[in-house]
Amino acid sequence: MDFDFTEDQNMLRDLAREFLTEQVSVAHIREMMEDETGYDKDLYRRFLGLGLIPLPEEYGGAGFGMVETAIIMEEMGRIPYPGPFFGAVVLAGQAIMQSGDDKAMARYLPDIANGDLVVSLALLEESSSWTPATIQATATKDGDNYTLNGAKRFVPWGAQADVFLVVARTGEGTGPDGISLFAVQAGSDGVEATPETMLDLNSRTATVKFSNASGELIGTEGNAWVGLDRAIQRAAVAASAEMLGAARRSHEMSSASSRPSSTSWPRCSNRSRTPTPPFTTPPGPSTPTRPTPRWPPPSPNRPPTKPPATSAAKPSRSTAASASPGNTTCTSTGNAPSTRKSSTATATTTANASCRKCWRGT
Repeated sequence: MDFDFTEDQNMLRDLAREFLTEQVSVAHIREMMEDETGYDKDLYRRFLGLGLIPLPEEYGGAGFGMVETAIIMEEMGRIPYPGPFFGAVVLAGQAIMQSGDDKAMARYLPDIANGDLVVSLALLEESSSWTPATIQATATKDGDNYTLNGAKRFVPWGAQADVFLVVARTGEGTGPDGISLFAVQAGSDGVEATPETMLDLNSRTATVKFSNASGELIGTEGNAWVGLDRAIQRAAVAASAEMLGAARRSHEMSSASSRPSSTSWPRCSNRSRTPTPPFTTPPGPSTPTRPTPRWPPPSPNRPPTKPPATSAAKPSRSTAASASPGNTTCTSTGNAPSTRKSSTATATTTANASCRKCWRGT
């Protein structure tokens, strides 16, 4: 089985990377971090104008599947791109598509595809869980519309959204039955959005409270969770691809910074490639020779063996001069000489105990 990208998928990746690399600079990202809106609307529309939209073709999209969606999200993670593409196009767009409501798709998806409308899914509540048991917001039928009450947290781009897709209960119980999806206009009566400060300043969220807010039903009443679950799973794949792009870009940057270059890391021509073994460095003028340690040490159950005899050290020039007949003073210090035997007891040399130069010659 071939898992490589097709030629069209490679072209899609190259197109997304080229646009994002040229248009979304580091300076632009930092500027959007301080901006109240959090993203450049004109840049967002131009990106959507490339046709990189995972929505059905009849609603202005390109008809992409999950592989193409993951490719786009991975390239967005490499930058990273500050904008509501994931929240509006991927998450909210999938929620509307999975509802099976043709009327809602014809009303919202074309404006989502051209960037004129930012739609956000309001699902999480106080427990921050993606399970149906944690949904406490309620919706009561009021004529043709519904009245919603409750609070939603971590709503993607909630302070910048034009429409909220609110998940609320229209029935009793805590299971998936009785959960419905509603479209609520931002800025309408009973809707209050408060921005949240998150660790990632490129992705904005908000807490949205609904107090007797008017909502329009999307899909079938009480049967919205099946489609929402599919939309959440697809959005999870897209979010994972975005994090993968960020991780790959981090790996590329760290690898490039740790790789030495010929200009920044010159090699010294006098440096030895092989380190000097221990205790083999010849002593300097005033450095005594360190003895070579015995290894393994002698066993405590047997007496140590006598070290092998070594040849007598060659006397130095100063020692030879001191040992010559008729010489009664040290050639280095002029002190009176003294006589002692060498370690091999084979020759008698003359050295002064107070003269280091003569002592080293024995």
